[in-house]
Amino acid sequence: MIFYSLTPRQEVIDAAHSVGAKIVPVANAEFLSSLESFDGETVEVHDPLDALSVVRALEPFVSATGEPGNALCVGLGDDTSQVAALVNSALGLAEGKCASFTSLEIMRDKHRLREALPEGSPINGLHWMIDHTTGTDSRLQQLFLQTQHGLVLKPKSGSGSRDVRSVVSEAELQDLAVDPGQYLVEQRFVGPEFSVETISWAGQHRPLVVTEKLTGGITGLVETGHHQPARISEESRDRLFDAARTVLDSANYQYGLSHIEFILEDGQPRLIEAHGRVGGDHIADLMEWSVGATAFDILFSAYQHQRLPNDEPRGEQSAVFFPDLSECPHTDEQWLTCVRQHEDVKDAGVMKAAGDRGPITCSADRHAYVILSGQNISRTVQSLQSQKVLP
Repeated sequence: MIFYSLTPRQEVIDAAHSVGAKIVPVANAEFLSSLESFDGETVEVHDPLDALSVVRALEPFVSATGEPGNALCVGLGDDTSQVAALVNSALGLAEGKCASFTSLEIMRDKHRLREALPEGSPINGLHWMIDHTTGTDSRLQQLFLQTQHGLVLKPKSGSGSRDVRSVVSEAELQDLAVDPGQYLVEQRFVGPEFSVETISWAGQHRPLVVTEKLTGGITGLVETGHHQPARISEESRDRLFDAARTVLDSANYQYGLSHIEFILEDGQPRLIEAHGRVGGDHIADLMEWSVGATAFDILFSAYQHQRLPNDEPRGEQSAVFFPDLSECPHTDEQWLTCVRQHEDVKDAGVMKAAGDRGPITCSADRHAYVILSGQNISRTVQSLQSQKVLP
């Protein structure tokens, strides 16, 4: 099978090759020039997020093969997945065995997704759409009084922690300052946070792993780490798996990877948000150890074999941490040397130079990352903390 992949990183290219598939990177000239070790076919487009340009660029290649059913356009981000859906539909790729634009849009539009869930579903909560202008909205005051633990304001579209605000007191409500625009106002859930990574084929959903999330930063809502598999009971895991299936069925999601976030409140999964794409923050990479294959491996294998995978999880632990280096006593070079000397550390890197670091208000502000895997990584974490390279 031929995968036309929009701006793929090296791990994605490697995954396609590992299952015997052909991958054709589709990107702008600057990105393609950065693929120094790739000597295969590429397709250059000025803007890979311009679906019409991508369709026009790929149409001659697809026509030349004469087998549109044996090709798929792949996007692994929020925007690129929707571009890929439009391209696949326009060119008739993969015999329609791909995510539809509508299902992706339902998941991306947080309010629309909540409205699509079954009436009275326990994974849902109180929610409202408001058009917030300036000052304290009197409607927010009314909504705040209807909830037990406060409110969460999220921009109508988007993902992650950017511009998300949590309000737990009337004083915070009075001081609330957000940009004008449409917001989804949700009942605030209280409990540990998790995500479920799933592969879907013909409307059948195979949950792969539950990721346990660590949050922090200035708002307390920024994801500062992930652990796989989540350290929870089988009962809690199965409840999260069932909740993920409910979300995917509600969005009529048929094919591909998905990443759905929940809070486990008193044992009940509560939906935070959902995406018809792979989890970010190295979650897809962690699956190499927790599941036995990366999310990219699993996606390409499903298309190569035209079915869901049936492999059991491998059973190792894996984690990624995004430490705040503001108070780190080491230079960046010393920090990297210290971190990388541990056997369980698989990768580490500095994301922001010392002079560019500031308060962590969203995921883009994070300073560095460390990826670990092994049979018992808690000992390594404790060792890194004692050396003051992890908080």
